[in-house]
Amino acid sequence: MKKTIILLLIATLNFSLAKADDIDDISNKYMSWILGSAQVDYSNPLIKERYKAILGYVDKAHKTYDSFNFYSTDAYVLTGKNGQGEVRGVLRNILFPLSLGYQLPGDLSNPNPDYKNPNTLKKITSVFQYLHKKGWKKGLDLGYGKLDSYKKTGVIGFGGSMGNNVLPYGLSVYLMKTELSAKGMFATEIEMLDWISNSAGTASDFPLLWEETGYNSDGVRAMFNTRLCYVLSLPKDSPSRKTEMLFLQKLFNKALQISNGWADFIKSDYLGYHHKGAYLSAYAPGALHTASLMTYLLKGSSYEVGEKAIENLSKAILTTRIYSNKYDAPRASNGRFPTSLGGLLNNMPYFLYVANKDNPLQQELKSAFMRLWDPKEHKFKSFLDDVDGGITYHGSLGALELAINTAHQNIASEKAPNGYWYFPNGGLTIYRQHEWLVSWKGISKYIWDYESGSGENIYGRYASAGVLSILASGNPISTVASGYGIDGWNWTRLPGATTFDLPSEKVKTRKTRSFIPESFLGGTNLNGSFGVSGMNYMDPYSSLKADKSVFFFDDYLVAIGSNITAVNDKQLVQTTLAQLSINKENSVSYFNDKKISSLNTKIKNDGGKVASYVDVMGHAYYVKTSDEILIERTTQTEPQQSGKKTASGDFETARIIHGANPKNSSYQYVIKVNGRTQGAKTLKSDFSKLFKIEQQDSVAHIVSYQPKNITGYAIRKENTSLADGLILSATKPCFAMVGREKGDQIKLSVANPELGRTTEFKQYNDVITKELWHAKSTVQPVRLTLKGSWSLASGSTPSDAKVISKGATTVIEFNCFDGKTIQVDLVEKLK
Repeated sequence: MKKTIILLLIATLNFSLAKADDIDDISNKYMSWILGSAQVDYSNPLIKERYKAILGYVDKAHKTYDSFNFYSTDAYVLTGKNGQGEVRGVLRNILFPLSLGYQLPGDLSNPNPDYKNPNTLKKITSVFQYLHKKGWKKGLDLGYGKLDSYKKTGVIGFGGSMGNNVLPYGLSVYLMKTELSAKGMFATEIEMLDWISNSAGTASDFPLLWEETGYNSDGVRAMFNTRLCYVLSLPKDSPSRKTEMLFLQKLFNKALQISNGWADFIKSDYLGYHHKGAYLSAYAPGALHTASLMTYLLKGSSYEVGEKAIENLSKAILTTRIYSNKYDAPRASNGRFPTSLGGLLNNMPYFLYVANKDNPLQQELKSAFMRLWDPKEHKFKSFLDDVDGGITYHGSLGALELAINTAHQNIASEKAPNGYWYFPNGGLTIYRQHEWLVSWKGISKYIWDYESGSGENIYGRYASAGVLSILASGNPISTVASGYGIDGWNWTRLPGATTFDLPSEKVKTRKTRSFIPESFLGGTNLNGSFGVSGMNYMDPYSSLKADKSVFFFDDYLVAIGSNITAVNDKQLVQTTLAQLSINKENSVSYFNDKKISSLNTKIKNDGGKVASYVDVMGHAYYVKTSDEILIERTTQTEPQQSGKKTASGDFETARIIHGANPKNSSYQYVIKVNGRTQGAKTLKSDFSKLFKIEQQDSVAHIVSYQPKNITGYAIRKENTSLADGLILSATKPCFAMVGREKGDQIKLSVANPELGRTTEFKQYNDVITKELWHAKSTVQPVRLTLKGSWSLASGSTPSDAKVISKGATTVIEFNCFDGKTIQVDLVEKLK
């Protein structure tokens, strides 16, 4: 792998040196993207709306400028810790929008008052001068910290540093380079732009950098673009112009290769990474967007990135629409931004930037874009109005032009993706049928629980406790429209999760991003259509444990829990079936066939009794447990995710109450998504025709889906006899699925959740060495013993599976790797 990448980079470098320097073409393309092409159609209502938003952005910058004292004699000097907040605000809220306004020709029928306006230029000049007076000059501490660690690990961290917030300055210098030169100011500004972006320049070249793949997501989303502004701003006769562009190309190529271990940024399952975890709402999507834009700008030049980089980037972008519905990523995988929803809406253009004619995935990318492109949708205005520049800048006129031109090509939109996906690098399961999406999230020795920051996701402790979310309602379908309200949300009553019922103040923890010693977190699928996921849950902050599995069959979700245990704790343990907001559109639910429509309702179901439930969103449940079931409908007043304010909302919750200090409690429940009252009746009358719970104990959870003759296995103990009649045992904890075909044929899939990256158990802050940061997955063989004499079917000869022995029983070995599914077709030799 490493040798291939090095050869690829060398080949790219030699090819680039052999061709003519075409940096000017890239610059022209970039300027057209920022300002719109010469053919921009201002009569188009979408262009009008974005143009209006840009003018508003610039007008706001004038007002901010006028209220700011740029002639202050304040003596503070900008440092890595002092004054950076002010400078960030000046760059993104004043300097860049004024520079953009000054260079934007605008619409003749609705002129841009700032275009080439001398007063605007005077303000821009004064901002540059003010910055330098305050210490904005070469040598400034950018606040990265731990640069010595970069030299040892090849991993750089930008954190909340100034270096992560300098793109507005880079764009401003690039836009204003002619005017700065005319005023004798350019040399000072280009020197500073070099200084603040040299982490992506030749000054930061060292051998270790090229030993591993990937790159920091912050660097990709912010610094790479800033460095591009520097290169494009250099005079044509600059001796470093081509050298720096070649280095940036090489670094960009490296960044888009699959990274190992806990390193950023594109993983083997095509999730985006940051902070040693999957980050689906921030960081990674922003990096994908900037990377795709840079790919677009460099395409066709001597500096375009390689085919493998484009493939990885394209697949990562396509993956974002797998885990989003329609625009919302699962809240449990949004890092410290649980209420940052709808991210895919503003990132739509990234499908198009990589969809060039040489990309084999071109049509898939464009079709995916067309499904998401919906100017009539009420949220679409937020995409048009997203024009501010900050850590990233993506909302240009040129971006919208490209989208509109593509939309006019009569490309058929894709159907909503359907099937089962397990993402090992995120501990995340996605299951999609029809137009709805279900997500399920866990924790392990490789996947941390949650992230919080100052005033961010303070109560997110249980985000990875098996949260099962159903996004199936709304137009478009969204998190909030699906019942997962924000105001009044109870942070312990998370659907699917087994947690303590805690008051909000006790949910907070001193540390976050915790791992647990358990590696049993994973899943497998059959034909990509059905699946089973599971984990051995441990609360990192208490004694609470639970073995949890979910089986995904057609419209049904079968949730199994066992070994639910807590010791020496006074708080009640609960498994939440639903917590859903109530409004006029969804005010009715049913419990044991009785209608619920009033607020301040509490209904109990005695332990040991089967319960039928239809929640306020119309999902039907069939619940079996020896513990009490509690339905409550009330106004909840809870702290918002920031912890700074409280808010209220009307919610209905349905919970299984396991009691204080439970010992080996358990549950079974089935959800028929959108099943409504008829679905509840069917589950109640035909449960035994639909499902058979083959086993539910500490050894395994095994469930059969009778209509399709499919059985799913979450096998927790190795070399232990199983209750099912086909798979007798497994040599390692694993997941398996069996689909019985006609006669003597079956399909068998297997996945080992152990990624094999390290034998040690390390917490987040202990992952500091190069070996751990970039730890590679290793093959983790699993042998299954099957009843009967089985052979691999003709044509099914995967290199990662082989029959070891057969007779009355058959042993098959699977060379499992990286948590992925291996599927084989088997034929039985009948007596």
